[in-house]
Amino acid sequence: MTTSHDGPAVTGTLPVEQYVARLPRKRMAAGVLFRDSSDRVLVVEPSYKHTRRFGRGG
Repeated sequence: MTTSHDGPAVTGTLPVEQYVARLPRKRMAAGVLFRDSSDRVLVVEPSYKHTRRFGRGG
């Protein structure tokens, strides 16, 4: 990676920790509803929060 701005050019590869620290912190999520041939619904307990929420569409 080479960048040039008002100072001298910087060349090199960042260590993994520094690279990850610079990544955007936006959280993303997705949802899906699985049903079998008997119309049973699969419900998965999320491990990252204490409640379940189902989308309302839109």
